[in-house]
Amino acid sequence: MRCRGWADGWAISTAIDLYETDNGKLPDSLQNLITKGSEPNWNGPYLRKAESLKDPWGMEFQYTKQGNIYALASAGPDMSFGSSDDVK
Repeated sequence: MRCRGWADGWAISTAIDLYETDNGKLPDSLQNLITKGSEPNWNGPYLRKAESLKDPWGMEFQYTKQGNIYALASAGPDMSFGSSDDVK
């Protein structure tokens, strides 16, 4: 399952990069990858369904951004952020 977590994160990362290319900025939230907001150049959906935003354990990926840098993380099998099984 941990490998699938990495693969899911990679797919979301690719979607974020495509969104940024189209819109000139990072999305405010992962939901912006699925649902159009006020972005004039939105060419999504960048992911097919909301379930794509969940890790293999059914938890939503954590998305943070600062400027033009972003990070994705999964809480891992224990479903608790900050433990040794987090997938970053």
